[in-house]
Amino acid sequence: MNSHGKSPINALLTACKTIAAPLRGTPLHRLWLSQFRPRIEWKRNRRELRAWSESDAAWKVFFAEFVRPGDLVFDVGANLGFRSKIFLAMEAKVVAMEPQESCVNFLRATLGSRNDFHLIAKAAGPAAGRTTMRVSGSHPISSLSPEWLEAVKKSGRFQQAEWDREQEVEITTLQDVMAEFGTPAFVKIDVEGFEAEVLAGLSAPIPALSVEFTPEHPATVEKCARLLAKLGDYECRPCFGDRPVWRAERWMSFEELAPQLAAMSGIDYADIYFRLK
Repeated sequence: MNSHGKSPINALLTACKTIAAPLRGTPLHRLWLSQFRPRIEWKRNRRELRAWSESDAAWKVFFAEFVRPGDLVFDVGANLGFRSKIFLAMEAKVVAMEPQESCVNFLRATLGSRNDFHLIAKAAGPAAGRTTMRVSGSHPISSLSPEWLEAVKKSGRFQQAEWDREQEVEITTLQDVMAEFGTPAFVKIDVEGFEAEVLAGLSAPIPALSVEFTPEHPATVEKCARLLAKLGDYECRPCFGDRPVWRAERWMSFEELAPQLAAMSGIDYADIYFRLK
């Protein structure tokens, strides 16, 4: 989930959305969704990916606790590559996993030529195979998890969002990716409710990782913690999802963290970091 600052392109998008809202469901609105909006957003996202902001610098400092120059990093659910950009700026080698067709095309066009960036146009899951992704016009919230979709629809957090398309995607496992590229120093997992399924495809511990927490579907992080406990002795710590600031003063066991997560019901999302002791 990425925020964009004020710009002429953002102003144009806002104006177009205002104009298009009363036309929802009409052929003109469908034309806006399928043709014009993607082109405008592509230009905006490409410019943001190429730029370097104060927020990018802050995330670089934050991730220095987990990533050093030359390290291998997996960006699972890479979306448009805004986290991959940070890791690349840290001189890490990045393996990005992203199955969503529009995001894959964007990543290939913007980062695909780099020798330190490798794109896998697949989802990570418990076993190799194929499954169906529910695709939203707001691509960061497309999901492979029916349970997550049901929970966020019920909460009303994404009232304007629609998941009106389906895409069949190929699945591989983290273990298979590690067999090809090696063990990563850090893995970022942001896959809209499918995080536990991603970790179910892991059979060896990794030094550090993050998973997204959404208050509507807390069971996902609980499952992740149980899966990781089978692989190693992990401690965890929550971070605000949209900025590199810890929500807890220290690292702790998941049993200690669980009551804090229950109190986070008023937030949109957070990231939970795990590291081997």
